[in-house]
Amino acid sequence: MKSFGNRIKNLRKKLNLTQKYLAKELNLSQTAIGNYEKDIRFPNKDVLILFSNYFNVSLDYLICGSEFIYKKEKLNFDLESVKDLFLNLLMVGKSNEAYILIRDLLKSDIKIENIYIDIFEYTLKEVGRLYELGKIEIYKEHYISNMVLEIISQISPKLIDFNNTNNKKVLGVCAGFDEHFIGLKLVMNYLKIKGLDTYFLGTALPTKEVLESIKFYDAKYILISATLKNSLPSVTNLVKAIIEQDKDIKIIVGGRVFNERENLYKEIKANFHSKSIKDIFEYISLNDIYSK
Repeated sequence: MKSFGNRIKNLRKKLNLTQKYLAKELNLSQTAIGNYEKDIRFPNKDVLILFSNYFNVSLDYLICGSEFIYKKEKLNFDLESVKDLFLNLLMVGKSNEAYILIRDLLKSDIKIENIYIDIFEYTLKEVGRLYELGKIEIYKEHYISNMVLEIISQISPKLIDFNNTNNKKVLGVCAGFDEHFIGLKLVMNYLKIKGLDTYFLGTALPTKEVLESIKFYDAKYILISATLKNSLPSVTNLVKAIIEQDKDIKIIVGGRVFNERENLYKEIKANFHSKSIKDIFEYISLNDIYSK
């Protein structure tokens, strides 16, 4: 089984290059090249791209080869490096390599929770932050967000056990005409993988329809996402209507609007403000335990 180091060594020898010459070409030390070829060290994302561009091969080939499976103990390839690599691949438009990276992580000992929280959720938040700072264009933010969603759609059927759902029924809806739904889709998908019975309602749904869906699906929880400030009145009115219809349902809100004001969720009488995928699942789990 050929390793990353073997692939780099073979590429170098095919061009009749010495380690010293390659190191000079890439502005690296000869020791670093030697360590990579011996699999003593694994390069960070920037060095991986240097190798990819220099040898004119894909990152897919460098990282995965034909038989590659991630083994953190052997390669010292920690989750921090993986999430940066995933984001960088999407930044430069290498969506196929990004998908293969995730596919192979699923074969490793990295937990699915870490992939969703430390990679997918991190990527969505980071590209949002970079856009707000003016460091990336909106088209790139849209592209990366949609590619995360597409990758999730490709891997999730293999992860969801449709015979293992419980009676925790959860609805998800974006407030008003707020079309920033990808983060909520990520959450709903993760909860389904964890065994919850989820229903994503989408965006621009009238309050009356949301109330009907709560009764029809007999939902115990509803997640309301709000990114834009002008969606706050819609959230407020929706929460009020839900409480008037069903005082037992738990209302969870999230999104940029609520992240900017710590106790806003209390002001509109929601039950919980979520800042991450993890705390939503923990809230639902704890609430079920203490409500028994």
